[in-house]
Amino acid sequence: MPLLKRVRVLAAKVEATPGVAESLVTGDAAHNVYDIDIQSSTTVTERPQQGGFNYMLSTVEGHAGTVSFKLNPYGNGLGGEGAWVNTFLPACGLVGGQPTAEAPGSNVKTLTIGVYENGVYKQLRGCAGDFTMTCATGKLIELEFTFTGIWDTPTDVAILAPTYPDVIPFRATGGLTLGSWTPCVESLTFAMGNTVVGRECQADDSGLDYSVVTDRKSTCTLNPEATLVATNDAYTDWYSSVNKALNYSIAQGSDNMALAINDCQITNIQEGDRNGIQVDDIELMVINDDFTLDFQ
Repeated sequence: MPLLKRVRVLAAKVEATPGVAESLVTGDAAHNVYDIDIQSSTTVTERPQQGGFNYMLSTVEGHAGTVSFKLNPYGNGLGGEGAWVNTFLPACGLVGGQPTAEAPGSNVKTLTIGVYENGVYKQLRGCAGDFTMTCATGKLIELEFTFTGIWDTPTDVAILAPTYPDVIPFRATGGLTLGSWTPCVESLTFAMGNTVVGRECQADDSGLDYSVVTDRKSTCTLNPEATLVATNDAYTDWYSSVNKALNYSIAQGSDNMALAINDCQITNIQEGDRNGIQVDDIELMVINDDFTLDFQ
């Protein structure tokens, strides 16, 4: 019997002890995610045999894996954050809406993530991650997550049947300012920019311990309509290394989303075209890890 790729569910739970798998239940899958993809990144070392062209049995090393998926962010419908926030974001180093430079522990977390594939269960533990947020004007905002962790051997497990939240996700129609300028953009993309590594450790049979975020360079790109220099002198700001603040806020019913980059710098501008309208493709780098991202 073929396994249908659309018939899959992702569950995730914060680990009490980093790297020690949690038991997942139906409620741990009660979030709306899609385009789920889980892959082993385990390596195999070949062993050439002397005296000819033969090879001996290879050695399997470092049982690691990655899982990626997308989520349209949403609140709880009452002016509060969705339950997904405190599951996925602390494992990306974002705690209470603020970036944190810490190893997993009291604030930053690791996850056990399981993917139920139409009867087959695949699991990663000790997961840390990264994400990119894409805001295409008028469309649903999209968060794309990638988590790295320890790969456990797949088993046969019945698929979960959670009750999914029915709150309407955020659409990219809100107030955007860059400094004192209010540009018209078609798209804004924010990348958390985490460097995630798996810790080598002989204490675990996988050869790995839980994953850790070891560095971060957050960036933002946007494509505003080009303006006169008198309206916004972006090139002078670029060449003079002028610090700017970017604020982006969206409301969906009683729920709110806000990205506030308090300190950022233009690192590149390229001329572009949008349906015959001249645009500036602007790249920004976050300075001093100084931003907040809140969903509530």
